[in-house]
Amino acid sequence: MEQELLTRLLKTTEETNRTVNAMANTIGIMQQDITGLKQDVSILKEDVSELKQDVSGLKEDVSGLKQDVSGLKEDVSGLKQDVSVLKEDVSELKQDVADLKQDVAEIKEEQIAMKEDIKVLKQDVIDLKEQQAYMTIEQAIIKNQLKLLNIQIEREMKDAGTDHKIIFKNLSVIMKTLNLKMISDI
Repeated sequence: MEQELLTRLLKTTEETNRTVNAMANTIGIMQQDITGLKQDVSILKEDVSELKQDVSGLKEDVSGLKQDVSGLKEDVSGLKQDVSVLKEDVSELKQDVADLKQDVAEIKEEQIAMKEDIKVLKQDVIDLKEQQAYMTIEQAIIKNQLKLLNIQIEREMKDAGTDHKIIFKNLSVIMKTLNLKMISDI
């Protein structure tokens, strides 16, 4: 029994030693794994530190971009107002151009009418000049006839008696008055 006990004990001890050795191997492997993991953690910490710096830089960039976007929004708003004002100006200018075109059309119509009036007036002037020339000739003829009548009246007055002289004298005054009136009318 003792022997059996010893044999079991030896077996148990051997199993325990194998288990301990296996555990020691496992612990060694685990320690290597832990060392590797510690190195990985150290590398990851460095990566995290770099990423934090990158994130910090990106946050600054985002903040700057937000400010730029805000400024651009203000610029766009101002430009929209400018565009609105310019659209109103363009609309007013288009209306002014349309009004001016209408004015030009009316002026052209008036110009055409005036040209026609000028043609008529030129013809009237030509006609009046012809009438004036004719009247000047008529006046000269009438003057000559009046002179002849005056001469004839004066001869008759010399030959006529006193009663007749008064009549001829009155006729002479009437003839001179007519002569003066005709000259002033022309």
